[in-house]
Formats: sequence, structure tokens, C-alpha cells
Amino acid sequence: MGLKGQLILLIIFVSLLGFLYEKNDEYKEALEYINAQGNTNIVLHDEDYQNYEFFIVSEIHGVNLNYQVKWELLMDLYNKKGVNALLLELSYTSGYLLNEYLKSGDEKILEKVQSFYRGSPFYTLDEFNFYKKLYEYNQTLPVDKRIQVIGIDIEHSDESVKLYYQFNDDNDARIIEYIKQNTDIRDEFYKTRYHSLREKRMYENILFLKEMYGFDACLVQLGAKHGFLEVTSDNYKSLGYYLDKKEDSPYRNRVLNIMLFYQDSQYLESTYFKGELYYKINTLTKSYRKILINSNSSLTIVKLDYENSPFKNKLIDLHQSRKLKVGATTDYYQYIIFINNAEASLPLDKILILTKGEILKKILKLGKHN
Repeated sequence: MGLKGQLILLIIFVSLLGFLYEKNDEYKEALEYINAQGNTNIVLHDEDYQNYEFFIVSEIHGVNLNYQVKWELLMDLYNKKGVNALLLELSYTSGYLLNEYLKSGDEKILEKVQSFYRGSPFYTLDEFNFYKKLYEYNQTLPVDKRIQVIGIDIEHSDESVKLYYQFNDDNDARIIEYIKQNTDIRDEFYKTRYHSLREKRMYENILFLKEMYGFDACLVQLGAKHGFLEVTSDNYKSLGYYLDKKEDSPYRNRVLNIMLFYQDSQYLESTYFKGELYYKINTLTKSYRKILINSNSSLTIVKLDYENSPFKNKLIDLHQSRKLKVGATTDYYQYIIFINNAEASLPLDKILILTKGEILKKILKLGKHN
């Protein structure tokens, strides 16, 4: 190699070292901020109760501590801001039926609704216990102050629609058409897997349901991709983006996104062998960077948008998959909650959980038949 080639290699090497030093220095600054601002009491900062009306928690489904986060934030928002509308990543009819359970305490209704979502993270013991806890809490409140749940998703289950009409014989043409549209869009979504269709419809559903129920401030816990308030690196526009950015949104510039970051944690995932449903427990190892925070707590919340925050002034992407694109971190979310050493939620049919060895045996067995 000639002198010119050696010089080019040297320049590339020095540039790479500079880049790595800059990235390490950036994460050092981020870590210092996280450790200075971290709080194990899962509450928001005072100004945020005034500044925001739509509160999103962005999660990976199937983690047991998700439910503790949801409960603590719901209680915090209820007590400090009077938020009594909990929106759900479920259909309108399922939300209606869950409210029937919250009124009556009849666990057969809760069990039936969960059965409609067998194979999803909604079909878990943690989910069942969350609604039991919410029912018991509501019993301590005046009827007009109780927390209600509202499904904002497309109609995933025809069984849910059928049961809804058994409970509600109201012939309101507007509601009937609304359910039909969500069912039609469901069919199109499962045929095309065009996820933007679902995001836009959930946004439209919120506008419709806000008018129908009359709620203002609300809390919703969603899969992480639904919550980003800016366009992500794959040019994806989420529900959170539509709520915060669209001109006709009643929550324009009033949306707060709280991102859950998992450390040394597990999650529940469904899987199918020859058409039969099973579950497996996986470890979250690739989604989030490992952050060594000065806390032994299972939950630590960090507000990211103070003036001196590096997350407010630059783009620091703690996602391993590099989801963030341009701008600053706080353009996408304004809080992080670190979840440490969480276990996977357990399905209601616990017998369906497969170990890694059992999964391998089934794969090998299937291979023999192919």
C-alpha cells in the first residue's frame, strides 16, 4: 500500500475514533442525567398535569410490571388531575363489556371478554387481576367519579360484537354503523397488514368516542410503536403522532409519551405449531440499550425534557433498532420508565407455555413430517 493509501486509512481510523468517543461521551452525559433525575416513585412532575391532556404509556406487551406502571400512573393522574378515562388497545365493544364487568363485578363477563383475545397479551392473569383491582377500587368511589374503560381499536373479534348486542339492544344507527366500519377495517387490515390503516382508524375512533363519552384528559397504555410523537426512522406515523400533530386533533401539542425501557426482563409471546396455540417466554435483549442506573428498584422514572437535559437538546436513541430519526429525543417521548428484572405475564391457560426444549422438540418433530 502506498503512502496515499496509508494516509486515507489513518484519516478514516481517526474519524472513527472521534465518532466513537463522541458517542461514548454522549451516553456518559445521558447516564449522568438519568442518575441525577431518576425517581422510584412513579409520578409525573407538577407542570405536566397542566401541560398535557393525553397521556400515553408505550410498552412491550406481555411483561408483568407493565401493570404496576399502568396502575400507579392511573392512580397518580386520577388523584392529581381527575383523569377517569382509561383508553384500551381493544375494540369499542370489548371496552363496553369490560365496563359492564366494572359495574356488576360479574367475573364471567371479564373471563368471556378475555377469551375473545386468546393468543394475545390481553389473555393473561395480570390483565385479569388488573380489572379485578380496578373494580374493587371503583367500589370505594361515588358512581359519577368511577374510572371507566374505553376501547379505541378496530373490532378484532366477531364474538365481542355478538356479546355486545346481547348486552345492549340500543338501535342507535350511528353506533351500529361505527361498529360495522371498525369490523370492515379489521378485515382490510388483516388482509393487507397495512399498519398505518389501523393507526389512522384508532385516531378517528378517539375523536368519535371523545364526543360520545365526553371525556377530556385520559390515559392509554399501548404497544411502543403506537406512541411515538414524531415520524420514526422507518417513516412510520403512529397514533401518538396523529394525536399530537394533526390540526383537527383536540389534543394537538398536548400529548405526553412515557416510554418503558426494559432491562434484564422477559415477555410472553404466542406461537403456533400446526395450527395449535402455545406460549413461550422470551428475554428482551435486543430492543433497548443496557443502562447501568444507580437504582436497585424495579421501576425508575426519568423526566427527559428539562432545559439542561441532553435528551431535549439532541437525539440520543436508546433503542437498539435506531427507531429515532431527526430532532431531539423528547420530540418522540418525554419520560422514560426503566423496568428492571421483570418477569413475563402468564397466560390464563398456563399449561400452554412451552420451554425452549419443548419448542425445539416440536420443531424437530415437525421436520420429520416434512
